[in-house]
Amino acid sequence: MGSARLDITVPVRDFDVEVALGVGAETVALVGPSGAGKTTVLQAVAGLARPSQGRISSNGTLWFDSRGRVDLRPEQRAVGYVLQEYALFPHLSVEKNVAFAGGERRDLLERLGIAGLAKARPSELSGGERQRVALARALARRPELLLLDEPMAALDPHTRGRVRAELRTLLRELALPAILVTHDFVDAAAVADRIAVLVEGRIVQTGTAEELIAAPSSRFVAELAGGNLLTGNARLRVDGLTEVVLDSGLEILSADEATGPVGVVVHPWEISIARAETGDSAQNHVRAPIESIVPVGNRRRVRVGPLTAEITAVSAERLGLKEGEIVVAAFKATATRLTALS
Repeated sequence: MGSARLDITVPVRDFDVEVALGVGAETVALVGPSGAGKTTVLQAVAGLARPSQGRISSNGTLWFDSRGRVDLRPEQRAVGYVLQEYALFPHLSVEKNVAFAGGERRDLLERLGIAGLAKARPSELSGGERQRVALARALARRPELLLLDEPMAALDPHTRGRVRAELRTLLRELALPAILVTHDFVDAAAVADRIAVLVEGRIVQTGTAEELIAAPSSRFVAELAGGNLLTGNARLRVDGLTEVVLDSGLEILSADEATGPVGVVVHPWEISIARAETGDSAQNHVRAPIESIVPVGNRRRVRVGPLTAEITAVSAERLGLKEGEIVVAAFKATATRLTALS
């Protein structure tokens, strides 16, 4: 079982990237906005960027140690690096692209399901096929650690879901330590075992996708993970529910028990939209104008007051939703999660 460890500081233009991270035989995703320092971390591990201080090791072997003055060259580090645009040689065939990194590796082409494409050029391949060739080339070096920089960014929306599933299966089979960089939480949740959220060079929270969704440490993490995060003050009621008076003055109910200051997390898909309050089982209703309607695949994200709801495109069309119109966003007490915020 391989493992890698990094505890580094890398100066960049606006701040220092300071990251401490251990990776076992798993995939860890670094997720955050553009400019957070994600790719800088990968470059430091690969030996393409030099930390000002810290250590990087793989399977107990030091690759970088500022105190011990260890700094292995990139070719001395057992790293497989998949770049965002894959960086395949356009004039070489699939098999020659892979051989360039590590000699003839027919076994890798077979394993990744691209043996039948061995003579093809990159321009003849689909986005998913190009990704598999890039992975094969990275694996041809027999790496101890796999680095993937925005591996789904070059894919079209129709291909993305299938390739996510394929990549997740492959990484599980390889059982290699892997660090995946992405700005897309959905990509990270679909592929990685753990997620580390990076903001301005610092990891602000680490956990599984489910943990980050259920208990975000900040508003940014909540929004990144796709949840609505509101804040307010909670008190228990005699009927066993918790009443939360939000900072806006709105009162909502939760089935979670809590008292005092809390964060309130409601996932967009738990919120329904209607023209008026209905007689359903939802205890919470927010009446407000529609601020925006954003298409996301075959669904629509509808911003209503402080909430973002996610409904089907069919529902949005049936309701005839338009920006500026007043609607009611409803959600159940059981879907209203309470969490302490740091």
